[in-house]
Amino acid sequence: MNSGPCAHKTCVEAELVQDIIKLRITSTCPHIQKYAEKLKEISIKDISKPMSDNPAYSLARDLTVNCAVPCAVLYACWAEAGLISKNLLKQHPTVTIEYKE
Repeated sequence: MNSGPCAHKTCVEAELVQDIIKLRITSTCPHIQKYAEKLKEISIKDISKPMSDNPAYSLARDLTVNCAVPCAVLYACWAEAGLISKNLLKQHPTVTIEYKE
């Protein structure tokens, strides 16, 4: 993941083991490194929870509000759990926020 304006790079790797998704998050951002220490795994049940109850977001309390890493974590989890097509993600490998005046 290229975080854009902050210029940090983050890699999210997800591996499904039974009903738990094991996460490996590496980043050039010290805040994401601390986040990664707290979020080493997440259950399939939790990845579909609303933001207010989702561990990917609740553990991100120390991140800035415009950080897209928690969203990237959930994309990786959804793909690994088979909730979104990996082929579809390969066809559209980026999610873009476009600023227009």
